[in-house]
Order: sequence, then C-alpha cells, then structure tokens
Amino acid sequence: MKKRWMIGGLEGLLPPNADKESTVSQCTGIGVMGGAASAVWFLIRYGEARSNLYTYSSSLQRRVLTGEKIEPFSHFAGCAGWLMAFFLFMLLVWMGMLYASFSQGSRSLYLMGRLPKGRRIMAGYLLRGPLWCLARCAVLCGALLGAYYLVWRFATPTGCLPI
Repeated sequence: MKKRWMIGGLEGLLPPNADKESTVSQCTGIGVMGGAASAVWFLIRYGEARSNLYTYSSSLQRRVLTGEKIEPFSHFAGCAGWLMAFFLFMLLVWMGMLYASFSQGSRSLYLMGRLPKGRRIMAGYLLRGPLWCLARCAVLCGALLGAYYLVWRFATPTGCLPI
C-alpha cells in the first residue's frame, strides 16, 4: 500500500506488464534529486551574487554594502529552466524504454501494429505516462521558480534590487 497516492494516477497509463511501483519510485527519485540539485545550484549562484554586494571595511570592522545592484531575477531563473530541460530529457529516455518494452514477452511491436487499434494503444502507452509526469514536473519547476523569486526578492537588501 506504499505510495498508493502516487501510483493511482499512473498505473492506468502504463503498459500492462510494467512494474508500477518501480516506475513511480524512479519518477519520484528523478523529481527529488533534480529539485534538490536545482535548489543547490540556485543557492550557490545567489550566495555568490549576494556576497559580491558587500565589502569589508577595516575602519568599521564589519561588512558594508558596496552600493552595487544584484543581477536581475532572470539571471537566476535558469536554475528552474535547466531542471525542466533535464526532466524533458529523462522523459524522452523513459519513452524510449517504454517503446523497447514492446519487444519483450507477449507484447511485440509486430502484434501491436497488426491489431485494429494497436498503434493508437501503443502511442497512448508511450505518451500518457510521460505526459502525466511532465505535468507534475512543470508544477515542481513552477513552485521552485516561485521560491527562488521570494528568496531573491526578500533576502536581497532593498537598495541592491534592480527593480
């Protein structure tokens, strides 16, 4: 019964002999690892840009603002954009693996081509599952982009924003 809330939407979209729990685990792992890598990449880029706003004043014995402006948010938005490109690449690989699965066991490409609606059924198996995951990946990228904007907007000193 583990991960039932995630399998529910995906199990009807996969080919009959596909291992649904393994597929959901792989999709979840790709999403979590990709999201974490994107967040780390953003924090490194933003941290470097934010530290460039300060200089050390030996007379005051502390860091002071240099008066420079931080890069516009579009400079940092690429972290979520590249994540979406990564997800698209992984989904294309997954589609190739689903297509190759029709060459195993009783599911053959030849048989699917000969069935009256076989090509349509096979195309549905190849597209529906990856598109289902792509929609969830787009939601994740949008949420990360919103979080990145909030960090950029409210963690940057007001005088340093290019707004």
